[in-house]
Amino acid sequence: MSIFFLLNATGRATPLSTLRFGALEVRLESAGLRNLGDLLTYDALDPRGLAGIPGLDPTERLQLEGRLTSLSKHINDDGDIVWDTYYKSVGDLVGEARHEDPLVVSQQPVDNQHASDEGARLVPSYEVTDGASFINAFPEVVRSIMESRDNEVDRAILLERLSCQSQDRKTLDEIASSLKVRLTRERVRQRESKLLNHLTDALLHGRQRRLGVAFRPSFARYWLLVAEQFGENEEISFTRFIETLESTWGVPADQLFVQLPFITSVLTSKAIPPRQMRAHMRRDNRIYRQLASVDRAIPITMLALGKAAGRLHALGIETVGDLFDAARNGNGLDASSNVGRVVEKVLFALVSSHGEDGKIDWRGYEAKLGLVRFPADPASAETFLSTLADDLATIIRANRYSLRAVDIFNIRIAAPRAQRLTLAQAAEQLGSHGPSIKREESIFLSALNAQLVGRDLTRSSVTFCSGYLHYWADAEECYRAASGDFQTFCAGVVSKWGIQPAQMVEAGEILWAVLNRYPRGRPPKMRNQRPRPDDTTAARESRGVVVLRGFRRAH
Repeated sequence: MSIFFLLNATGRATPLSTLRFGALEVRLESAGLRNLGDLLTYDALDPRGLAGIPGLDPTERLQLEGRLTSLSKHINDDGDIVWDTYYKSVGDLVGEARHEDPLVVSQQPVDNQHASDEGARLVPSYEVTDGASFINAFPEVVRSIMESRDNEVDRAILLERLSCQSQDRKTLDEIASSLKVRLTRERVRQRESKLLNHLTDALLHGRQRRLGVAFRPSFARYWLLVAEQFGENEEISFTRFIETLESTWGVPADQLFVQLPFITSVLTSKAIPPRQMRAHMRRDNRIYRQLASVDRAIPITMLALGKAAGRLHALGIETVGDLFDAARNGNGLDASSNVGRVVEKVLFALVSSHGEDGKIDWRGYEAKLGLVRFPADPASAETFLSTLADDLATIIRANRYSLRAVDIFNIRIAAPRAQRLTLAQAAEQLGSHGPSIKREESIFLSALNAQLVGRDLTRSSVTFCSGYLHYWADAEECYRAASGDFQTFCAGVVSKWGIQPAQMVEAGEILWAVLNRYPRGRPPKMRNQRPRPDDTTAARESRGVVVLRGFRRAH
């Protein structure tokens, strides 16, 4: 039976280079034969069989027929090629030919780095069955290539240029000066370019020559799959680059990043990626993990971003999910600016607390930024009201709204109404002036309102439990229903929480001051302020383009 019918579709799609046809491979490719299926179809359709292949002399035809006969003995019942036993038989055939046939011996170059790799080591040492086993094979593959190279320069390039992170990568000059035999920078560059060409030929085009190793077909298949996905694209965004690798190989993006230097070297034919791309590669790889939908929807006002929140809003970044997307795409604030550094700091805290389940550990996030979670969820409405003054004083102290903010709160807001000092009295006691006291009071009341009612924590050093904020949401509802009447407000809170009116005598004044942003009076007039220029200035965009050069060679 013809080998064609013994093989399954995967076996017929095997590149001819994988079969180790040596010098014959070039002639077969020139005849338009790229894979085993092409060759077997040609043999079946042409009346002359393999003799009909242009440029093939009788000796080479016999050698090719012998290789196919050997191959037929290593096809299992499922139609798969058993590569380990096939390659062993190929090595035995080559060894016998070298001893017996001077023609074959004359075709074998002396330099193993320019050989046809017929007797080369098969890597990795195991069959690749999924994306995890594929990506885990990288260290062994790189090590095997290094061990196959006699040239010290090639080994140094592989170890210190193509397979290490950008911050650890040596320059061409550093490689040249570290060698036992001194070479020029240009000579090292030439060796690097040649090595990259050999890697690209083997992994993207199926031409496994001149590397000293032979890639196992199950490993090479993953490279050919991604080559098909990228097709004729010459430039794509970094995000699409990662997403394509992730979907094609079935490997999570954060695991890809470990081997990204070698991957990008092969796919771009460049040891050093563009500057924008290097900036992406330096990011914590956990940013590419899937983010849980509940965390994606959290508004950025819940993050300690300070005035950077205004910049992000101007860019259309409203949620934590938007912030992650912008960081992945390279569309965000200039990291060299003060505001950009704040964003990077917050983003690092989020990413560092981003678990494999896609959820953010918010306690971990708070710890990274030195934030304080206070107070604990109240056990009841009575507990919430009884500790209200002390809790607010602690929040004011932690946020440091001003030097006298806590003192002003204690003598103007938390004090019983009969003992409350006027602005003049407070100013005299604190050694200041009435307008200054009023200004500081307005600042911390507005800040407390924004944080506890508006849930804007961008300028807060304190984060709050949801149960604590729930009571403030209830109080805000009663405040709005009261339409500015304090007594109606207190009655509404008593009814909603089922508490005694006496509990609202002092606590009611404090609640009102925060909700009203003014102690027992009309709310202050809010001026319509135009956004400052630095809140709407567009940020510099980092494209992070990946130039895919490895697909353009046709030779």
